[in-house]
Amino acid sequence: MIKRFVASLLALGVALSLSGFPPALAQDGGLTDEQLTLLDRVFDAREMVDVLESYVEDSVGIDSQSLVIVLGGQSLELAELTEWAQTQTVINAPEGKNVNAQVSASVTSQGEMVFSVTGEARLVDGTLYVNAAYDEPSGDLPPLPEGWIVVEDVDLIGDEFAGLAALQLDSLADDEPPVLLEDRERMRNLASDVFAEVVTLEDGTEAEQITIVFGRQALIDVVLEETDDPFQVMLFNALSEDSQATLTVVLDAEGRALEVISLIEMIATDIDAAALSPEDFPPGALLSFTFQGSEEQRYSDFDAAVEPVSAPEELAPAE
Repeated sequence: MIKRFVASLLALGVALSLSGFPPALAQDGGLTDEQLTLLDRVFDAREMVDVLESYVEDSVGIDSQSLVIVLGGQSLELAELTEWAQTQTVINAPEGKNVNAQVSASVTSQGEMVFSVTGEARLVDGTLYVNAAYDEPSGDLPPLPEGWIVVEDVDLIGDEFAGLAALQLDSLADDEPPVLLEDRERMRNLASDVFAEVVTLEDGTEAEQITIVFGRQALIDVVLEETDDPFQVMLFNALSEDSQATLTVVLDAEGRALEVISLIEMIATDIDAAALSPEDFPPGALLSFTFQGSEEQRYSDFDAAVEPVSAPEELAPAE
């Protein structure tokens, strides 16, 4: 039962990763006019991405979950770490974006490497293809298809091929802007702070960096908007005040996004585990958990001439 409980908890943490700017309920806005102007510049930079003929996006991310259960003076800690990377060339075609990407990921559990996987993905006319393999194949690992396959449902591909779940394929397949960035008013009401500073890039030029902060209540609202499940409500209402998320965007002189960094940290300590899930824990059990997620995206080669993306010539045999 504890294994099922842990799986549910970790799934909730991953679902709240900031890679897609999660939707949330509006709160009482308290930003100044200057801060609202900064937010508008972030929206403008997002819209510029859609009008570029092409660009390159290099992304890296880390998701880390830790769960500690204390009962009768003894403690059990469960930890999992996923690290992933993508380099994708994006072409904004009239019918939608096409993508050619190199993808990789590694999963570590309890400090031990579980697997690492590397592959290639293509998005062509709305169809996502992937070809991936383990860096060190083993009969103990869940099987992967040998060759290119069509990903019919990116949200369910991990159910069929568990080794593909860590590759963040949803970020390649999504042709729509993040929900939160479709609604300026929602963003204005949600953010608890927005500030800007001048930074120096690696080539020595200066750029403007805008940081948006989302506090504990915003993270709770993300969950409550999506579910009324008592387990989730109690769990995330226990988040500490240290729980928050930030979105940092670096803009060039033309207002284009050069870099986007998303960070999220959720912390809860000494939750009454028996009250949270009585079928899994005896009275007196205490639960603490931490979820930390980070994603860094760098954009370059704006409007560069690139080769069209084509579908694979041959697909792996259907099983």
